[in-house]
Amino acid sequence: MAEAFGWGALGASALLVGALIAWVALMVLLGAAVFSVGDWRLAARGGGDRKDPTGAQADGRALAIVLGSVLDGIPESFVLGLTVLQGG
Repeated sequence: MAEAFGWGALGASALLVGALIAWVALMVLLGAAVFSVGDWRLAARGGGDRKDPTGAQADGRALAIVLGSVLDGIPESFVLGLTVLQGG
């Protein structure tokens, strides 16, 4: 009976593992979509004008830095939180 339970649990665990992999893939796609839409919106609002090839201070908005900080900070905070939870 225990052997049948073990094999049944192993077979059912594939569903859980598949769901976890799909969740991670969904989050990667969501992050890519947020980055792409953010980059498109910044470019539409003049994001390319902030670069000056002569080295002079260019006019621009800080939205690109904000978007980059947020997109970088979310996974970093997640990993740091997991490290704290595991006691490492």
